[in-house]
Amino acid sequence: MNRVYSPASSFVLVCLAATSVLANDVEESRRAFLKRFDANGDGKVTKVEARAVLEKEARQRAIKGKADESRRAFLKRFDANGDGKVTKNDSRAVLEKEARQRAIKRKADKSRRAFLKRFDANGDGKVTKDEANAVLEKEARQRAIKRKADKSRRAFLKRFDANGDGKVTKGEAKAVLEKEARQRKKANK
Repeated sequence: MNRVYSPASSFVLVCLAATSVLANDVEESRRAFLKRFDANGDGKVTKVEARAVLEKEARQRAIKGKADESRRAFLKRFDANGDGKVTKNDSRAVLEKEARQRAIKRKADKSRRAFLKRFDANGDGKVTKDEANAVLEKEARQRAIKRKADKSRRAFLKRFDANGDGKVTKGEAKAVLEKEARQRKKANK
């Protein structure tokens, strides 16, 4: 048999049904709340119990956040093709690239140290214009001296090395010196 209810009666019935559902939800929520916070099971939640649970959950969220962050960083570093998976080839390529970068950095650091050793006279880690000029001028003088020495060596060999073997023997030196002495004697007459 179908009953017909007035709008007011229908409203009351809907409210009663909603209250029943809400009561069930409230009771379920209360049980879940107590299960979460009531550590000693006495039906009451103290400040200490609430604080302990909230701190524990905060630590868990922080750990999960760090784990998620670490996972994202790991994938960003090793997942070369962005598919969310790290294969042997992905990781090998990344590790080889990083090894090359470290080698380049070591070489650059070695070059930087050599540069500072060469130019940084006072050891402050900076090269001033005066320090650079002093080193470059010294090296230019050394190169000029070396060029003069090379020129003198070549002239000496040209003068004394009669057979062109790059070595001056006693006989070659004696022959040249005697010849030059005769020429001076002849020139002085």
